[in-house]
Order: sequence, then C-alpha cells, then structure tokens
Amino acid sequence: MLKLKVIVEAIYFPKNTTYINAGQYAIFLARIKDVLEGEYSLKTIKIKGVVSQALQQGDTLVLSVEYLQTHAQFGKEYGLVSIDIDTNLSDRQKQKNFLSSIVTSAMADKIIDTIPNITEVLEQSDVHTLSQVRGIGQIKAVQIIEKYHSIKEYADALSVLSGFGLSKNTICKIVDFYGNSKLAVQIVMSNPYDLTKIRSIGFRIADAIARKVNLPDFEIKRIDGFINHILAVEGERGKSYLEYRALLKTIKKYIAGITEDILDARLNVLEQSGDIIRLGDNNKISLATYYQLEHDIAQELIRIYNHYNNRESLASTPQDVIAYIEAEKGISLTEKQKATISLSTQYGVIAVTGLAGTGKTTSAYGICLLHRNKKIMTVALSGKASIRIAEVTGIEPHTIHKLLGYSRGKFLHNQNNPLDVDLLIVDEATMINGDLFLALLQAVPNGAQIILYGDVQQLAPIGNCNVFSDILQSNIFPCLRLTEPHRQALRGGIIPTSLQIANQQPIFDSKFTGVRVLGELEDMEINIFHTSERILETVAKVFQREYNKNPNILEVQIITPMKLHGAINCYAINNLIQSIYNPDNNTNTCEVVVEQKKNIQKKYTIKIGDKVINTKNNYHSYNLSGTKTPIFNGNIGIVTAIEQNSCVVDFIGIGEVLVTKENIQNLELAYAITVHKSEGSGFENIIVVIDGSGYILNNVELLYTALTRAESFCSLIATNKAIQLAIRTKEVSNKQTLLKNILIKNGGALYL
Repeated sequence: MLKLKVIVEAIYFPKNTTYINAGQYAIFLARIKDVLEGEYSLKTIKIKGVVSQALQQGDTLVLSVEYLQTHAQFGKEYGLVSIDIDTNLSDRQKQKNFLSSIVTSAMADKIIDTIPNITEVLEQSDVHTLSQVRGIGQIKAVQIIEKYHSIKEYADALSVLSGFGLSKNTICKIVDFYGNSKLAVQIVMSNPYDLTKIRSIGFRIADAIARKVNLPDFEIKRIDGFINHILAVEGERGKSYLEYRALLKTIKKYIAGITEDILDARLNVLEQSGDIIRLGDNNKISLATYYQLEHDIAQELIRIYNHYNNRESLASTPQDVIAYIEAEKGISLTEKQKATISLSTQYGVIAVTGLAGTGKTTSAYGICLLHRNKKIMTVALSGKASIRIAEVTGIEPHTIHKLLGYSRGKFLHNQNNPLDVDLLIVDEATMINGDLFLALLQAVPNGAQIILYGDVQQLAPIGNCNVFSDILQSNIFPCLRLTEPHRQALRGGIIPTSLQIANQQPIFDSKFTGVRVLGELEDMEINIFHTSERILETVAKVFQREYNKNPNILEVQIITPMKLHGAINCYAINNLIQSIYNPDNNTNTCEVVVEQKKNIQKKYTIKIGDKVINTKNNYHSYNLSGTKTPIFNGNIGIVTAIEQNSCVVDFIGIGEVLVTKENIQNLELAYAITVHKSEGSGFENIIVVIDGSGYILNNVELLYTALTRAESFCSLIATNKAIQLAIRTKEVSNKQTLLKNILIKNGGALYL
C-alpha cells in the first residue's frame, strides 16, 4: 500500500474530459509531489478506480493506492483505495488544499487572501461574501459551499464506500439512514445485507459488497437479506405484505436450495428480531416497516379525530357561506357540496371525493370562508396542485415538503414540533404515499382538523400504501362523495368527455377519424387517426397553436403514457418540441443520457430556457443563497443558467436551485411528460397524445387522469383503436394494503 500526495496530470477515462464526478470510475495519470507511506521512485503514477469525490485535472490530492499489475505497454498500474478528505481547515495550507479540489490553485490563494475567515463563510453558507472574490460568481460560490458541506458530513463514508462502486448520492442516502458516516461504514462492513432495509438500495448492491468483505455466515445473511429486500420492493409497489407461497416462489427464483423448512426457520429468526410480522395464521408476511407505517397512519388519524376541538367561533354560519358563494359565482351548490361545508364544523377528519367537475375545490373554498378566523393551511404533493388550490381558496400555497421543512432525511415539523394550524386542507390526497401521509398527519397538532380531497377515479398512487382509498373504504370517518357535475362544467367539453370515459362510455364510434371540437365552450378538441403516421406532425401544429394562444410554456403541457418505449413517447416529442420552442444553439449546454443500449444512446441536450423535470429526489441541493433546498421527483422548472458543469433551474413553487453536474443526469426535458408524472398537477392547456404503443398502460384511469389535468383547454391526439382500448380497460390494482382493516378493527377507539 502506498500513500501519496499527487497532482492530477491527465485523465484517460472517461475520455475527452478534465473532470470526474464523485462515484465515477476513472483512469488518470498523477504526478508525485510526496511519498507519505511506502516506497515509490518514479515521477508519475497511473491509477484506476472509483473516485470518492469529484476531481479535475490539476487537483492536488492525498490518496492511497495498491499495486494491480504491470502492463506490457503501459507499465505498472495501481488501484485507487481511497482519497483522504481533510475537513480540518485550521491553517492556510489546509484551506488551500481543500479549495484546490474545487478551483484552481491560483483561485484558492485569491479566495484565502480576500476572505481570511473562509471557514466561517463556508460554515454559514455565505454566498454573498464568497462571490465578492473576483472570478467567483454566484453559481461557483454555491458549488464551493455545497462541496464543503458534502465533504464535511459524509467524509468517512465517501472515502470507504466509494470503493464499492457506490455513487455519491447512494452513499449520502446510506449515511442519512444510519445517522452518521462512521456508523454507516461500520454497519456496511459488518453486514452489508442490512442495506436492504433502505428503500431504493437493492439486493444486488448489498450482495456485491458482501462478496467483497468476506462476510461470516454469508449464506444465512444472504437469505435474510433477500427476504428483507423482496418484502421492501413489494412494499414500495404497494403490497404491504406477501402471502407465504408467493414469497417462497420468488425466493426460489433467485436463491438456489431454498426449501420450506429453511424459509420457515429464517422467518422465525426475522420475526423474533422484529424485522418482519406474520399475520393471518402466519400466511401473510409483512416487513415490520410497512406494517408499522400503516398502523401509525391509523393511529394518527384516530388521534386527530378524537382530539378535534371546535371551540373557536365560526366567522359565519354554513348557510351564510353557501348563500355568499352562490351569489358570488352565480351557481347553485349541490346538496353534497352544502353537506361538505356544514360537516366541516363537526369532525376532526373528513374525506371528500368526487369526479372532475363535481365541485371539490368550490366546497374547499366554502370551508375556508366558514373557518376564515382560524389558522388555515392548504397543501398538496406537487407545486402545481398546491398553487391551484391556493388560487381557489386564497390561502398561501404549500407543497408537503415545503410545509413540513425537509432537512437531512427528516421533516422539521413532526409530533414534537407540530404545525401552527387549526385546519389543514390536503388536495390531491389520492396520490400521496404512506410515508408522506404519515409525516403530514404527525405534524397536525391535537385540537386541529384535517380535510382530505381526492379523486379515486385517477391512477393509484405510485409507491407504498393506498391511504386515501383505504380511508374511504373503511367508512369509519365521515366521507363525502360528490357525484353531480356543475352545470357550468357541463357547458364545456372537458368534463363531460372525462365523465364518459370514467363510466367507460365510448366518446366516438370505432370508425371515426378526423377533428371534432366538443362543448358549448369549445374547450375539448379530438384529433383522431386510424394510424399513427401523422400524430407527431399534428402534435407540433397543435403545440404551436396553443403556445401562441397562451405563451407561458409552464402552462402548455403535452402528456403521453410512455417515457421511452414505442414510436410516440416523451423522448420523441420532447426533442421535436425543443426544436420548435428553443432551437438556439447555445454554447452552454448539458447532455443527459436517458437510455443506453449497446451502441444506441438516447440523450437530451438541455439549453438555457428549456422546460425540465427532475426525476429523482435530491435532498442535498442548494439555492443561489446557499440554503439547502431539496428538489423532488416530478418538480418542473425552467433552466435559467448553465456554467461550471452545473445548471440553475427555477422550479415551480421552489425557486432557483443549483443542479450540480453529479445530478444533472436526473433532469429531462419536460415539454412532454408521462401521465403518471402529471398526476396531481393541472395546466391551462393540455395536449394528450396516445398512439396505442403503450398498450400495457392504456386504461380508463390513465385516459381520465390525462384529460382532467386540463384547466382551460384539452386537445386529444390519438388513434381510434388506442382510445377504444383504453375505455374498455380498467387498471389492474396491485395494491395489497393493511390500513383499511386496521382502521375498521380500531374504529371503536373513536370518540363518537
């Protein structure tokens, strides 16, 4: 083993770059500055391996390497063991060494000369002071601050775990799960299969590490790890438990030699250790995490219901509010809407559901008027949905993450630090998974009230649990089902067409092709073809027309079932629309690879001004003020700057956030998004594109969800066959949850 102080002289792999991302495999040539441990007489050394921190040509590093082989042509090759990360910046030289891993050596000197208290500036994330250094702009200042905090918090884990080929984001997730770097390294090295308890870190990662660390009792821990893994995977798909036979069948596919006796023995051990719970004569096996999740959701709902305290006098009577709304909007509320407003004075937990156009948001407006002298908050999962409910109610918009305050894998508002709220209205509750639902419920204080709105005709939520549906089906809380569409909604074409689809009624006959505009308000257009040859051409024409009518790219949205597969997909449409909307050949661009198959690569070239969507949660991003600002899967925004291997995106409901080079691969163009990504959001102008190539996803719930994203105008561009198939086909629910029965079983605990 050698320990060397070196300067990175040349990067051989990846090719044609001077920069290597953390967690990336690299081959590079380094010039020796000092031999700290071992013996080495040459002036340069060739090193290969996964780097634990981002580095670039010219960086000065202290690293440990070990001899690999002597190549006939290239000479001795050494494998990278670790890069020493020194977070002690107590003197000038250490400050310079650290800063030199981010900027040039000359720039590091300039920073230290300009800012003597650089450590304090970095600790306080002081972007303003750092950007006063000549040559450092706001974006570069945020990059330096992000790198400092990342290294400080994750140094030990990055140094050790990157040697297993784990990405920086994965290592950060592991550290957040276990609480600190040292404990994370200790657990991973002693039993890598414990990683299967962390969602989104699969069995293959744990298995690969276990094979490298010479794990004692390898086979037994491997079986236990796989049981945890498969129950976690299925739990995240919405199956909170597996039946015994299904579990046995799955395990036999992947681990040879498994018998019922072996499985029973391991299940007994896992049950005794508290990892799993067996239900229903031991026939249902649940990961304890998911059983506890649904049990806790039930307990929180019952707590809120029982502790609701309506001592505050109302601002008006329900009758006065109903009369005011009818006069203000020139409408007559349905009896169910009136009942919803009236019941809001009586119960701590209320669920309201209804199809599009039945007046859910109008009833929410009435509730806000009735309780206007209380502290009211409205919240939704997506930024768009939160803004939409806020526009109707007049209450400040919040996403769930923004409302609860997300930091280091935890919410700031919880049972120990509840929200300051009397009434919480949750919109689009259908799409909220169990983890977020529980976090939201835990932050509701005793005495407060929660009212849940959702449309169960939409697609089931992605991820674990099926909370809103289970609440409705349990029938232990007041549930209002709005069924009558408003006369105003029926004047248009969007709502009547959506309702026909929801009821599986055809919207045209099997021979129809052509263009038809529907509704008195002419807000629904259908462009129907027998084949898909002219669909992309039509999409381009309709987009140009709708954008000319509404020149706000965030409000003109194309929706289609498939991301990459089939002839008509998000990838094809995005590249087409980008060439129309943002054709400029900017010098500053980012390339994002969305699919790599053999020699075929699908990629986006992202430019300033492009509309993009973030596809992966990133809890370690920063805004331009240097404040940690998480961004989440599904956030949409506009690229406002690209420089220094990073870009800045102005996300809806969040603001400008720096997306570093390591996370740019999680951005995609968003002129077209999938129906699943659009769920929970609304847009002024919607273009729905369905050609039938995504027939597996083609169902009535998907088509209904797509059309009901439209707030002002919807154009449906499709083949006749695809629409007929979708209307005939119901979504097959794979949800297998426990909450409904837990609520029914515990219904006696309600104070009636």
